[in-house]
Amino acid sequence: MLGVVQNDLEVNSIGFKMVKLITSQEAIDKLGLVNLSLSQWKGIAIKDGDSSKDWRKLEVSEKASTSFHFCDDLGSLLSKSDWVIIQIDFSSNFSSIEDRYLSQIVFGRDSGCDITSGATILITAPSEGGGVDHTIIRDLAFFFLIFEQHCYIATSKSDSEGYFGIQDGSIYFIRQGSADGGYMNALSPKE
Repeated sequence: MLGVVQNDLEVNSIGFKMVKLITSQEAIDKLGLVNLSLSQWKGIAIKDGDSSKDWRKLEVSEKASTSFHFCDDLGSLLSKSDWVIIQIDFSSNFSSIEDRYLSQIVFGRDSGCDITSGATILITAPSEGGGVDHTIIRDLAFFFLIFEQHCYIATSKSDSEGYFGIQDGSIYFIRQGSADGGYMNALSPKE
């Protein structure tokens, strides 16, 4: 087991997939660009503890195929960013098979690297303004939704658009002030 200390693992196997594990400090620095930070439990929070955020639960079908299509829409929407952070909070506890599957999603193979609770996954665009790979966002969102684990998803546009939390099989949209607007306007679950 290599653990999260292996933050230099990077994949470019498909030609446009730029994914790596980053340290907590790197996550704090990147999230600070969009007025976000890491919470004590390694969730994503509005910087400086601003409590005027609004959580809106998105009703997603329990049917796997419908949930997958919703995650595909989410991935397409968030891929229009220069970077995306998937922050795994300390509430997640992966079985060995879930850990191997997560490693395959992130690195395109079972890398032997445990992606543990508290890990931060950074997905970047191959060039500025180019957008990130939507399929890895989709696959990670679907993984956390189906296995009822916990993560947060923030992008280079989260300061104005908001961000998402996935917890216990539910997806939440989180935005400073009101949850109306931002990414919420462009995303609605379909049956």
